Amino acid sequence: SRRHSSNSPRTEAHYVLNFVRDSPEISNHMLLMAICSAIGQLFIFYVIRTFGPLVFAIIQTVRQFLSVVLSIILFGHPVNSSECLGILVVFSALGAQIVYKANAMQTRSADRSTPR
Repeated sequence: SRRHSSNSPRTEAHYVLNFVRDSPEISNHMLLMAICSAIGQLFIFYVIRTFGPLVFAIIQTVRQFLSVVLSIILFGHPVNSSECLGILVVFSALGAQIVYKANAMQTRSADRSTPR
């Protein structure tokens, strides 16, 4: 007989199935998580289709950035100087990208309104 390691997919699947069987109250949580995930995917598709992949990438970066900052503030996670520098770099890059995009939009709208 073949032995499986403790983290093989078969063992992991058995563990999960046994947990779900032994904890029926988790079914409601799993259903809610699946619904929220599906709705989240719909929002992702909408943002990409309406505003483009660049805007979506910016939204995701801002979301992750805010998660890190809120985690530091709310849970008191320690931050060393290189991590502070990284946060500053991300914030600066996002700010520069927003300013650049706003200037590009103003330039395009000014070009369209100029009579030829």
